[in-house]
Amino acid sequence: MCGIAGVASSASGFDKENERMCLDILKNLRHRGPDQKGVFTDAHIALGHQRLSIIDLSESAKQPMTNEDGSIWLSYNGEIYNYRELRKTLIAQGHVFGSHTDSETILHLYEERGTDCLKDLRGMFAFAIWDQKKKQLFLARDRLGIKPLYFAEKNGRFLFASEAQALARTNPLYGQLGTQGISYFLQQGSIPPPFTIFKEIHCLEPGHYLLWKPDRPFSIHSYWNLAEILQIQDQTPFHKERLQTLFLEAITQHLTSDVPLAILLSGGMDSSALVALASRSSQAPIHTLSLGFEEAEYDESDYAKLVSRHFKTHHHECKMGAGDVVHEITPFIQAMDQPTGDGLNTFLVSRQAKAMGFKVLLSGLGGDEVFSGYAHFKRLDVVYALHKILAQTPRNLKPGIISLLKVIARFSGLSGASRLDYLMHADVTDVYRVYRGLFSFDLVQKLLGRRLEPASFSLDSKRPLAGLVSNLDRATYMEFTYYLHDQLLRDTDIMSMRHSIEVRVPYLDHVIVSEILSKNFGGRFDPAEHKRWLKEIVKPDFPESILRRPKQGFTLPIAHWMRTSCKERVASQFESGGSARLPLEASVMQSVWKQFLSGKIHWSLPWSLFILSHWFENFSNTETNVSA
Repeated sequence: MCGIAGVASSASGFDKENERMCLDILKNLRHRGPDQKGVFTDAHIALGHQRLSIIDLSESAKQPMTNEDGSIWLSYNGEIYNYRELRKTLIAQGHVFGSHTDSETILHLYEERGTDCLKDLRGMFAFAIWDQKKKQLFLARDRLGIKPLYFAEKNGRFLFASEAQALARTNPLYGQLGTQGISYFLQQGSIPPPFTIFKEIHCLEPGHYLLWKPDRPFSIHSYWNLAEILQIQDQTPFHKERLQTLFLEAITQHLTSDVPLAILLSGGMDSSALVALASRSSQAPIHTLSLGFEEAEYDESDYAKLVSRHFKTHHHECKMGAGDVVHEITPFIQAMDQPTGDGLNTFLVSRQAKAMGFKVLLSGLGGDEVFSGYAHFKRLDVVYALHKILAQTPRNLKPGIISLLKVIARFSGLSGASRLDYLMHADVTDVYRVYRGLFSFDLVQKLLGRRLEPASFSLDSKRPLAGLVSNLDRATYMEFTYYLHDQLLRDTDIMSMRHSIEVRVPYLDHVIVSEILSKNFGGRFDPAEHKRWLKEIVKPDFPESILRRPKQGFTLPIAHWMRTSCKERVASQFESGGSARLPLEASVMQSVWKQFLSGKIHWSLPWSLFILSHWFENFSNTETNVSA
C-alpha cells in the first residue's frame, strides 16, 4: 500500500519541471508511504512513489520498479492477492524476477499481455506503467475502486496521484473548487466520478484504465462492468460448498503479510463472519481489534468480545467517549482528501491500530452490498413504483402528489420523507437519492441560493441501469457504484492511509462479487432472513446470538456528541456563517443547525454542513476560488 504520482508532458526534450512537480506531489503523499521515496525521470515523465512496505520488505522491492532491460517502469499502490500463482506462470514463460513482491508481477504480466494484464489480476490496485519503447503511460484501477486514482491535464501537462488534494496543492490552476461538486455533495453526501470537488481534477472510474501519449489526447477504456455481472441472472441454485471454498481462498490470500495484521471486529454479522472464516484459514494466531463507545446504545464491544472468545482471537479494544472526540475533529478534517460526512470511525480505529503496532487491517466492508443487507432493500419496490407512477403524471400535478406523500411518510415514521421531492425528476437514478440522499432538492437550492436543474449521476449511469431486470439489481448497482465507491471505500482508504495503515476488504474480492451477483436476484435476496447465504457458509461453528442479532450498523454517536462535548465547536461554525469561501446561504445553514437542536431533522444534515464548511477553511490554497 503506497502513494503513487506522476507528471508527464508532451514537450520535446527533457522537462525538469516534471520532476519538480512530481516531488511536490509526493510531499503531500508521504503519509501513504513513509518507508521510502523514489522517482524515475526521462524526457517525457517523472514517475514517483511513496512506499509502505507490506510484502517483501527488502530494497529489491522499492519503486518505481523496472523490468529486466529497463524499458518499462511501474509505480503501484495496492495488493495483488494471486501474485504467487501468476509469478510461477511467468517464470515458466522465461521472465526473471529480482524480488519477492507482488509489484513485480504486474511488470512482467504487462510485458506478456499488455493492457490485458488487468484481466488476470485479483486484488486491489491503482498503478501507473510508463512504457519507454511505446512512449505510453498506462494508468489503471481495480474493478471495484478500492484504491483511488486521480488525474488532471492542463497546458500540455498530464498529472496523476493517489489523492486529489495532492494534485490540487501543486498549483492553484488545479486547486480551483467547483460548485458542481458542492451540489453533488449536498444532494447525496459524496461526489460521483469522474467529478471531484476540484474543477480541474478527475477521478479515474473503477474497472477502467487510461492511456496517454505525448502526441495524442488521452483515452479511457472500461475492462470490467458490474452491470454486466448483474445481467447474467444465473438460475443455478445456491451452492454452499462452492461459496465456502471461494471465501476461504480469498481470506487466505488477504491474510498474507510480512507485517503485523489484525481483523476489525465490530460484533456485527459481516466482521464476525470474517473472523470465523479466517480462523479456518489461518494456523497463526488471529488478532482482532474493536472500537467501543461510552454511549451504551452505540457500543457493540460485548458482541465483539463474545466472537473473540468463541474463536480464541487475541482481542484488542479501544473505547471512545464524547470528551475524546472533540480533540479529534481538526486532525480528522485535515486528513480529508475531499469533504465527507463519513470516515470518522476509520480515522479513529486506524490511529489506534497504528499505536498498537499493526500495519494491515481486514475489514468487513462490502458485506451489505454483496449480500443485500441494507434495510431499505426491503422497501425498494414501493419507491420504484412511486417513481414509475410519477414519471407518467403531468408535471403540474406532481408537486401536490409529492406533498401528500411526504405527509403520509412522516406520519408513518419513514426516513427520507423530505427527499421524496427527487421523484419530481424523470431520471431513475433520482430514486437512489430518496433512500440514500442527504438534503432534499428544495433545501439544496435554498443553501446554494439559486434554482438548479437536477444534477445527473455519472455520465454512464442510465445505460447500465436500463439493462437490469429487477429493482434489487438496480439498487445494488447504485450502492456499489456510488455509496460504496464514492464514500465508504474512498473514506476508508484516505483515513487509514493517513495513519499509514493498509485496509483490505475480502468481501470485495471480484471473484466472490461475480459469483454472488451473477445469480438471479430472487435467489440471492430473502427479505425474511437477513444475509441468508452468508449465514449458511459460516454455520455450524458460529455463535447463535450473532446469527439472531438484528442489524445494527456501525454508527457513531455523532448526534449525542453534537449536543454535548462538540456542541460549542460545531455551533461556532454555524454562528459565524461558515467558511467565507463556501458559497452557501449562512441563514439557511443556521436554520439547519437550529432544527437539529430542536429534534426536527437528522444529525447527518448539520454534521455534513459543518464538515463542508470546516474543510473549505482547512484547504489552505488561498489563491483558490470557487467557480461554476
